[in-house]
Amino acid sequence: MALTDWISSASRFAQRVFARTEDSIPKPQGLADWMGNSAELDGTKFTDLLLPGTHDSGAHKIDWDKRPPFLNKWWQKALFSCVKVPVVGDVVRNIVERWTLTQKDDIKTQLENGVRLFDFRLGYDEKGEKYISHTFLCEKLDTVLDQIKHFQQQHPSEVLTLNFKMDFPYRDGAKEGFEHDCMRMVVDKLGGERIISTEHGLTSTLGELKGKGHFIINLNSDKPMPDDLTTKIRQNQTEELWVNQSRSREVAPELARRIGELPDNPEKLTYAGYMATPAVKKIVRGAVNGRSLAHSAGKLEQRSDELLNSEGVAKPGKVSGFIADMVSPRFVDKVVKHNKTRGRSHSSRVLADRAAAEGADKTRT
Repeated sequence: MALTDWISSASRFAQRVFARTEDSIPKPQGLADWMGNSAELDGTKFTDLLLPGTHDSGAHKIDWDKRPPFLNKWWQKALFSCVKVPVVGDVVRNIVERWTLTQKDDIKTQLENGVRLFDFRLGYDEKGEKYISHTFLCEKLDTVLDQIKHFQQQHPSEVLTLNFKMDFPYRDGAKEGFEHDCMRMVVDKLGGERIISTEHGLTSTLGELKGKGHFIINLNSDKPMPDDLTTKIRQNQTEELWVNQSRSREVAPELARRIGELPDNPEKLTYAGYMATPAVKKIVRGAVNGRSLAHSAGKLEQRSDELLNSEGVAKPGKVSGFIADMVSPRFVDKVVKHNKTRGRSHSSRVLADRAAAEGADKTRT
């Protein structure tokens, strides 16, 4: 047996051994309309919600027929050529995709599974075609927008937050006006009348926003927003708090600590992103032993209760969402239930503090 055949066979076997057994676990029901089915949250300020989100939301596949223009060195071109070679191509795709693809589901499925906060990175191919990108080109932007629009038409009670920025390799020297052209496509595809106007602050309640539209669109960019987009596209109204540790057990306590140190910022959506990227030697070993980003994400999800029950997360106004890799319906369901508990416990604390203050005033008088 050729070496490449052995590596490919061993890798496929290991993947089956280490695969997450999600299909064997019952999927939570009702997540496609969880905002519509949660009338008790309509009076909650939008920034006080905890939105379930996905990191690099569109990176569920790689379009190997399209090479990003910045991958133009000889070995990078060779990489794209060898993926078409039998067996060798399987091995290369397997290794690259295992540590590049951050989600197992397409956008349609993520929406149906209750994800309401999306982290999209923008890129383009050699012809300038607009793509969702994660170093490699993943899926065309217009295809993703079609999926989002179709879902929203079927589930009008849901408010979706779409956050865009240029993918890292494009941030220096991107085509002039590209990101704003992408935003115009977003407005045209989703319908300007369905996008919640920038005149409505994020401190509006969920119920108020439901009556104003269905999409909150934000672009993180240091370039001035063109006049034709200022009423529809928010700029730099989200902030990211990232924790990336090599050991999964270190992620939750570190993120909880940093969230607890955050100041209250009611004017912006602050979302926490977390991941566990193993050391390089473990990634290399993953070529044979089947370990992957999905494996690391699964270990993190097992610790999600520790994160959701931390003091900083329990207080509304600190963090407005989580974005993570390989988000499952079970994690989304935990976040949805936590929203309801979080709101009740916070309201109880507010009432208790108010009663204590009134009691103190009566004592003084």
